[in-house]
Amino acid sequence: MMLIPAVMLVFMVSCGGVGSDSDYAGVGSGGSGLVDGPVTGFGSVIVNGISYDNLSVPAQVKDSDGTMKNVAIRLGQRVQLKYSGTNLATQIEVLPQLIGPVDGSAQNLAGSSNYEFQMMGQWVRVIVDNADTQNARTQLAGFTTANEVVQGVELEAHGSWLYDNAKSAYVLVATRIEKNTSNSNPVLLSGVAQNVTSNRFRLNSVTGRLINSAAMTAVQEGDLVRVWAKRNDLMASGLMTPMRIDNYSLKNADLQSADIRRGGLISRVNENNNTVEIEGKIYPFPAGAKRGDYSAGKYALVKWGVKQTQPDQIQVRPISGPVDNDLGNHLDNDLGRSLNLNGGVSNVDWTLDSITFVLRGMRVSAPKNFVPQSCKDAGRGNVYVQITAAPVDFGGRVSITSSAMLRCTTQVNTPSGTINRSGKIASVNRQTLTLTNGLVARWDSNTYIEGGVNLRVGADVSLEGYFVGNVLQLKVVELDSSD
Repeated sequence: MMLIPAVMLVFMVSCGGVGSDSDYAGVGSGGSGLVDGPVTGFGSVIVNGISYDNLSVPAQVKDSDGTMKNVAIRLGQRVQLKYSGTNLATQIEVLPQLIGPVDGSAQNLAGSSNYEFQMMGQWVRVIVDNADTQNARTQLAGFTTANEVVQGVELEAHGSWLYDNAKSAYVLVATRIEKNTSNSNPVLLSGVAQNVTSNRFRLNSVTGRLINSAAMTAVQEGDLVRVWAKRNDLMASGLMTPMRIDNYSLKNADLQSADIRRGGLISRVNENNNTVEIEGKIYPFPAGAKRGDYSAGKYALVKWGVKQTQPDQIQVRPISGPVDNDLGNHLDNDLGRSLNLNGGVSNVDWTLDSITFVLRGMRVSAPKNFVPQSCKDAGRGNVYVQITAAPVDFGGRVSITSSAMLRCTTQVNTPSGTINRSGKIASVNRQTLTLTNGLVARWDSNTYIEGGVNLRVGADVSLEGYFVGNVLQLKVVELDSSD
């Protein structure tokens, strides 16, 4: 594979639409930076095992015309995060890699409990057993098991691209796959650009889908690209002319202005040249690193300092696990099987034999004998919950298996943390709603409202936000499934 000069080493960051430059240039003052990786916990939001305060910034996703819309941020989503100061998030873009139909049913990999399937011609791997890798197990949303992924099902898939020698192609090792309820049009394809010419490239292999890039964003060999196309164009066997191509490659201006933190799976290691390949790009070993530090299939965190054209750290490390706000403090043997989760809840009866509640979009369960006295003392009012190193399964369900994992404190209405509330809408007035329990909540242009639904009196809703005075400023509004 062709080696990429150091000045061309790139990192996936949003560079806008067709032919545009990166919108992140000039963000380096005050310790600013860029992050790309999976959401591995909440407190506020944890990406690549590092915590960022996202209290006042919405999560957004890009449409085929380049416009941004608000979404709910969830475990396992791939995101690109811009931060300033002390890990204060100023922009979060959710980066699904594939949106569209499944080509065929998921098949169990020989000698493994993991699964693979194809989606619009691109390979996707579902991680059930990650004992041989540091990539997180795949989160399933809308499914109970990977066996339910069958031909024709509509999915949104997140993850990291790993080169598979047997397939001679890049495979999306999924951190999250989510079932969509309607057919996607347009569809989204992503991956590593191969066999690049001046006006076309192939996606994820030298024989992959041929994409027409004429008059669109410039693409180089090994770039990570996202391609929006009309659904009918999936049927074409020849050249696909997409609606939009985004090249998520770092510009030199970004290297000059920001710290970079990128997570990804190591595809190949070249011990003769002392280089590693991660998602199509080749990086030299940092100073002091040795061949034995790296191996294919392992998860790595790559870090550039400001004004550096080569990374100064490539750390092989678990994708997640309980961490502090800096690099290196993690559980080496965790392998993404547990998480930290913080936030506010209310009306939980901590005296039941089995306690269940929803926090940050995740269902938490705890048997009575693992509920600490701090939760029982807090009662059924407003409680701030801190969950540490709790096991999480493939459906985003969190299990409390020790009283040391759970801590509660009585909460007052302050803007210091994310709050979850639920109930029935008693009244709606312009951009304010009131629940039957008296809670007043307000939404604005930064709020994600599920399905863009018009909120109505009597609807059961789940709310997520933060308090400004006695009013809950909403980040997410979702209808309860029974409504």
